Amino acid sequence: MRTARDAWRDRLAVEAPRLDDNGLAAFVAGLEDQTADNLSDVIDIDARARLAADEPVTLERYLNAVGELEHNPVILDAAIEAALRALRKKGLSAPIARQELIQRYPHLAQSISTAAMLDDMLMGTSTLAGAIRAPVERTLPLPWGPLLDDGRHRYELRELLGSGSQASVYQAVDHLLSAPEMPAWVAVKVFHDRNRPVWGSPRAAHEAVAVRRVDHPGVVRVIDRGETDDGSSYIVYECVDGVPLTRAREQYSGPMPATECARLVACIARGVQAAHAAGILHRDLKPSNILIQRDGTPKVADFGLAAVIHDRLHRRGAVGSAAFMSPEQYLDDEDAALVTTDIYALGGILYWLLTGRYPNGQTIEEIDARLRQGRRAPPLSVDSGLASVPPTLVAICLRALDPDPSRRYGSAEALASDLEAYLNHQPVGWMNPSIRERLRLWITRSPKTAALTGASLLITLAAFITAMVVFHMSQVRSLQNKIAIEAERADRVEAQMIGAVEKARVAAISNAINMTLQNAGDPVIGPNGGWLKNSIIVEAMFGSHFIGRDDSGKALWRIRVQTAKSLIEHHRKLHSEDDFETSLWRTMLGYWLLLEKQYEEAHEHLALVVDFWSRRLAPNDAWVIDLTAMRDVARYQHLLRVPDADLVERRALRETLKEHRQRQLEERTRYWIHTALGEGFDRDEQPVAAPNPP
Repeated sequence: MRTARDAWRDRLAVEAPRLDDNGLAAFVAGLEDQTADNLSDVIDIDARARLAADEPVTLERYLNAVGELEHNPVILDAAIEAALRALRKKGLSAPIARQELIQRYPHLAQSISTAAMLDDMLMGTSTLAGAIRAPVERTLPLPWGPLLDDGRHRYELRELLGSGSQASVYQAVDHLLSAPEMPAWVAVKVFHDRNRPVWGSPRAAHEAVAVRRVDHPGVVRVIDRGETDDGSSYIVYECVDGVPLTRAREQYSGPMPATECARLVACIARGVQAAHAAGILHRDLKPSNILIQRDGTPKVADFGLAAVIHDRLHRRGAVGSAAFMSPEQYLDDEDAALVTTDIYALGGILYWLLTGRYPNGQTIEEIDARLRQGRRAPPLSVDSGLASVPPTLVAICLRALDPDPSRRYGSAEALASDLEAYLNHQPVGWMNPSIRERLRLWITRSPKTAALTGASLLITLAAFITAMVVFHMSQVRSLQNKIAIEAERADRVEAQMIGAVEKARVAAISNAINMTLQNAGDPVIGPNGGWLKNSIIVEAMFGSHFIGRDDSGKALWRIRVQTAKSLIEHHRKLHSEDDFETSLWRTMLGYWLLLEKQYEEAHEHLALVVDFWSRRLAPNDAWVIDLTAMRDVARYQHLLRVPDADLVERRALRETLKEHRQRQLEERTRYWIHTALGEGFDRDEQPVAAPNPP
């Protein structure tokens, strides 16, 4: 579970490169718990973030941000270490960086020297109880080594590359291997101590012989060894164009990417394995002894404490880098002469790269308390800065750092193989990964193969599903065909039944009409007002609102028209075609014929109706006006359909229809007028918009 401390640490790592000195002071003032540990963390996080972003880091920045900083040794040590780190990043060696900082802050000289000494004791090669010997100051350039035939010394020291508690390293020119205008650059390591035989030439000779037995691109090659007239022992190495791992690590404000950490340590372990195969232990593996070349590949340097495997060095006190030393080496146990000692240091380097913390503790007191427990020391846990690291890499790191040598990796090669397996997304055998984890690793390792395999499975599955769908669809189609055949048969039966019913209905209506019209002997003019009864029966039984437009409806329309014509003919035979009832039948027949677009016959009947009513009603009677308009519509529509019609008559009728349109007419009649005018527009004039039908 994330805490408030985790939150402000993460926020500071992001904001630090943008915070000026006052901004950092405000951040510190806002901390609720201003303990020495928290304030030291603020300085460390701020320095790492700003150095990674190429922003300036100065001691003055932290003196300004933290009040009473000079009076708190723990916080002051963190601030001085950050300032020294910034100076080293500019290219200054550790001694020069220390001297420059002392010149800027002379009143803090003792604290700066102490901080530098503590850092050297943690990262350097020394006994914890030993004092730090100051390096001999040499004026450069300085002739060095044996004399050549031309009277020159073989080497010429040009530049101090770095200095530790046991030796200083110089960049030098090898005159023996140089060509004109092309100097051969080498690195000369000069040991500080002169006390024979412990730190005399036998030690330098042993290192040179040991390294010469190692031939691997991951190990710095030894060129020469020797001793000067004043007793200074030295070793000459190939000059590696690179920087110590400590400086490369400073490029990151937080932990390095896990894959990069694993890659570096795997390469380092391969070089160490080459040394072990030659029978040589390193016994002093630490970040400052690893050089990172320009292409990112590491080389292992400084076999100054190498010992023949299984041949214990009978020295008093533990020798090695305290921060990365194994418990058995610290206690000078017999297991210190086994390869597992170097395995522990490799695990410590991996832990340091992943977390930015030393594996044995952050202070001399913590380191001493832990290492004195030997193999009984509690193993490191995931909570010790490894929570965000992939579990597989955590397991590899913690196995290499196991306090018990018997539980560590048995060889550097085994460690390298597991790291490479992690990088290649392969399972690590001793972890017994589940089938699910193995499948995940395989997919990550071989995405194309996994994709092709998955695609093949999908294609096979799709083919199976397709076959099942095709089979199912064929069954569905067969069933649908059967249903369609049965439905078609049912439709035919239904149509036959409906046809029979419609025929029966039409026949029944026709019979009912005939029976009604023949009632009381006289089908037209009966003693009880037969004409009214007949018209009501005809309209009620099969009027326009009862008749559809299907086949049976058309049959009823034909019966309707034929009935009206029969009645009119019956009255004509009785010489009563000019009576009131006949006129009503003609009116209905004319209306029906207009609906059926039988305009010529409609005009004949409507003309007789107009004549009948004009003789009985006033000329301006609405009924007469409406009938006259219907008559003229029928005539005009008929003339529109006659090819050789009288054009003069047609256009005269058109003008008459326009006049009718101005009068008060039934909506039905007005609709017919507009329809007629619209249909004749192409031949007579502009179109006339017709209203909606009534």
